Amino acid sequence: VRDVTEALNNFDTQRVGNLIAQFVDELSNWYVRRSRRRFWDGDEGALWTLHETLETLTKLMAPMVPFITERVWQDLFVTTNPHGPESVHLASWPVADDSLIDESLSESMDLARRIVEL
Repeated sequence: VRDVTEALNNFDTQRVGNLIAQFVDELSNWYVRRSRRRFWDGDEGALWTLHETLETLTKLMAPMVPFITERVWQDLFVTTNPHGPESVHLASWPVADDSLIDESLSESMDLARRIVEL
């Protein structure tokens, strides 16, 4: 969130695209692929995490791909939260909360991912 916001504030759309593409690749190939069983079993924590991640991602992508993100918003978020914003373009911009970032955990996960990818 922090990096995409900074890139957009600097009108660096290429960086925004690269950041989002890298995140989607990591989300798809790391989290979703490795959590499939949890999704199939209806694990509410796994589903909630994916839902929140997709909501934030949709907001971040909205300035770049407005029509696609609006369709995603209508199909995934308006139906699950009828009291929320009617459009992704009316939703509040996400704000990074650095207090939620555990640097030690991030470093450990980076190492685990590198080992698995060998």
